[in-house]
Amino acid sequence: MEEQQEIVEPLSLAIERHGRGDTVTVIATLGDEEVHRDKLDLNRASDRSKFGRAIHAKLPRFTPLEIDTQLLKLLADIERQREREQADAPEQSRGDELNAMELTRPELIIRRDFSGIVVPRLLGSRNGTDCVWTLYAKSGGKRSASELETSVVCGDQALHVHPMPPLPSVADVTELCRWSMESRNAWTAGKLTPTTAEVLNAVMDRIDRYVELPSDGESGCVGYNATLSLWVMLSYCYPLFPAVPYLYLAGPAGSGKTRTMDLIGRMVFRPMFSSNTTAANVFRSLHARGGTLLLDEAERLKDDRSPEVSEITSILLSGYRRGGRANRLEPSGDSFRSVSFDVYAPKLLACIRGLPPALSSRCITVRLSRASTGSPRAGRSLDDSPEDEQRIRDLLHAWMLERSATLLVTPSPASTLANRDAERWEPLFRIAALCDDAELLDFVIGHAAGQLEHEVEDATPEADPALLSALHELAGSKPRFTPGDVFESAKDIDPDAFEDGWNPRRVSAVLRRYGFRVQRSNGKRWYRLNASEVADVAKRYGYELSANSSLEGF
Repeated sequence: MEEQQEIVEPLSLAIERHGRGDTVTVIATLGDEEVHRDKLDLNRASDRSKFGRAIHAKLPRFTPLEIDTQLLKLLADIERQREREQADAPEQSRGDELNAMELTRPELIIRRDFSGIVVPRLLGSRNGTDCVWTLYAKSGGKRSASELETSVVCGDQALHVHPMPPLPSVADVTELCRWSMESRNAWTAGKLTPTTAEVLNAVMDRIDRYVELPSDGESGCVGYNATLSLWVMLSYCYPLFPAVPYLYLAGPAGSGKTRTMDLIGRMVFRPMFSSNTTAANVFRSLHARGGTLLLDEAERLKDDRSPEVSEITSILLSGYRRGGRANRLEPSGDSFRSVSFDVYAPKLLACIRGLPPALSSRCITVRLSRASTGSPRAGRSLDDSPEDEQRIRDLLHAWMLERSATLLVTPSPASTLANRDAERWEPLFRIAALCDDAELLDFVIGHAAGQLEHEVEDATPEADPALLSALHELAGSKPRFTPGDVFESAKDIDPDAFEDGWNPRRVSAVLRRYGFRVQRSNGKRWYRLNASEVADVAKRYGYELSANSSLEGF
């Protein structure tokens, strides 16, 4: 009698498609029994490998390679089906061409006679809870609240929302819904219409309660307070400006930088706090949700040897102007494609030892000092008045909807500022102008002019003046000298400016930024310079050469 062979049932794979993409749910069955199911992108080798390993763990006779072969056949079937669908579809079904100039980000929408702000809400339903994005908008004097759609009607124009956010999670509602339901209902009913002056005064009172700001001459701390408060308001309307100034909190340890950042973060639009973030987290978060980045302990941005820090700095520099992008290669199946992330947003930076010069030039600086002993402001807890904190946020949201569109037709106030200085301060000047208080506007403009006189030292890397002074001194006393000579001389001039990690090669890299390049001779690297050349460069950058160096050339 012949021995019967065991019948091995084949493994069957079926798919459930999700839209028109390659992400599908794959169901593996053996006979009538479902063995495994998972959602995966068939283009991704890692997804296919994971699925194959899961099957192999349950049914060892099926190898991951066999499973991968079957998955690739499924992918080929999907692609052939898609090609047939595209061939059979009429041309007009692909939609009309959209005007790229009519795209708008979803979180803050500001046009002439139209302003909108998007808030995530948590709704009760028969199945538990649902989360939705709701657009609160004022158009032509009419207030409305409606679910966010892919297109927003703005007068006789349709704006196309991009990127369209996925449905919010409960965590999104908890973090991003900072406008109270009572206030939203009051605004929709026309009962909450704050003026610019009312909101500015409310924010200034809040800051004055908790932070002891340094004196600004006869006006006390009012200039710094007005600067901080106007910047808080700017975070609710920044998309309408071509550039958004960053806020830099400078000061020694114990001067209240972190406390001030925390206080401001409780008022600004969609804050994102970080002290040790990655570049990927910065550009992905800003692109996905917009809002305000608050970066504490920003000293590490001066570490020009770290690739990660260089990438973060690059993102910060790009995000200063509207349309600023971070371009990255993102995985796409088994290859990569270029993806552009929108990183334009307000950013607050706080540190002790200064910022890189290119970044400092994009900042409005507020210098903090240690509070006096027994200061009532420094002793108050930021959590002692949550109702007032919420009231401020409610006012800011309502102000954005009531007044921000007016900024589009508000002319830039006259001032003595020019170029980058004017660009940084103009948004704050225009917001102050909406207060209809000429004295206040003149005061803010005067305060800005006074602060610009003090910004040179914040824009100056700590070691650079000592290096230029050493270079000037050596150029006036030696026909040639090495980067090592400059390094040793600079350390004598300012020992505290050179922490661990400095060496002659780094010195030559810094000096190369100012146009001073070494020459090679007999295997060594030398400088051959005139002292007047160095003096001219120092004068152009506003650096004072040390008393040890000759002042030839000035």
